[in-house]
Amino acid sequence: GEKTTPRRIALQPDGRFVWVGLDGAAQVVVIDTSTQQIARNIPAGNGLHQIAFAADSRFAYVTNSEADTVTVIDTEKMVRITDIDTDKTPVAIVYGSASKLIYVSAINSDAINVLDPGKQQMVKRIPVTSRGVVALNFEPSGRYLFAVNQLSSTVQVIDSATHAIVTSTSVVKEPDQVIFSDRYAYV
Repeated sequence: GEKTTPRRIALQPDGRFVWVGLDGAAQVVVIDTSTQQIARNIPAGNGLHQIAFAADSRFAYVTNSEADTVTVIDTEKMVRITDIDTDKTPVAIVYGSASKLIYVSAINSDAINVLDPGKQQMVKRIPVTSRGVVALNFEPSGRYLFAVNQLSSTVQVIDSATHAIVTSTSVVKEPDQVIFSDRYAYV
């Protein structure tokens, strides 16, 4: 078969399935956690695949960096529902528990795309200072989105209640992720 690289792994919030993005293939693999067997191969778009879920695990959202889309997958029926167009080269995706929306960064765009799981469409673009956002993550309360810009070596913090940037700061050269403890962000 074709050469693929399983790189990104995501556990569905309800714990039923593990999802694996296959770089080099237009698909994701779903593994049943109770049997450790492949439950399904599901088509997606071309490119690198990051995976996010709404809190209820009802839908999976898969970035397709070469297709400039996010594939929406019904996790109960294990079928592709639709592809949502995004800005150029979507590379990171995360669910906001406070806003109940999906946020997508496209490395070749100067905006964060906001998707509404209820409508399965893009509902907003949040401007950022420059292209190059490679990672997104929410702090523990789920309200503030941290957008890591590798090209400008900055992190911008976005309030998901207003979709406004509340602060921006310079960080180490070429950052690639942000994680949190109860009190601190680590870039």
